[in-house]
Amino acid sequence: MNNITCIKDKLSRIEKRNWREACQYLYSCWYNDKNNGELCMLLIEETTMYLMEMEAGRDPGLHLNNNASKRNKRLFIRYKETALSYGLENCLSSKYFVWRLCYLLLHIETYLVLLDSRISTLEEANSILLELLDKGKERFPDSLLLLEIENVLNRSHSYYNYNKDPRLAEEIKEYRLQNNIVDQEIMDIF
Repeated sequence: MNNITCIKDKLSRIEKRNWREACQYLYSCWYNDKNNGELCMLLIEETTMYLMEMEAGRDPGLHLNNNASKRNKRLFIRYKETALSYGLENCLSSKYFVWRLCYLLLHIETYLVLLDSRISTLEEANSILLELLDKGKERFPDSLLLLEIENVLNRSHSYYNYNKDPRLAEEIKEYRLQNNIVDQEIMDIF
């Protein structure tokens, strides 16, 4: 089994130099440990983030010719789709996978990139989120992280006003968050 902390540490160093190389490294790690829900979600999150950054014009490959940038985008989409399809079929027993996917689906910018080939309306995206959230709450009834997703979805409050329950911080510690692009967002919120 891969050590997720070591993988995230190496990924953090690689992605500062080259997103394509970082994505290939992460895909290779995940491919060798496919049933690791945390690793599967990390690949989904990273590729989604890279695609969003490219759409916003912040592609570190802008110095590359247009064909190279298009190849990078196709690679990120292929890896994202492969991991997402596999994860939805095989990783729903991972609390991290369910929580992070629900979290990603809460944000319109992310779900458009994440589910572009699976949805055509906002209602379809919400339906996927609600179904996933129900499965997660059934499987992990004590998860405060999933409760937070539900509260935000129901507009009870936003993450930035979340209940400072110390159990929530303890649940987050389970995931050994580090100083990489994806984990930093969670650390900033919680």
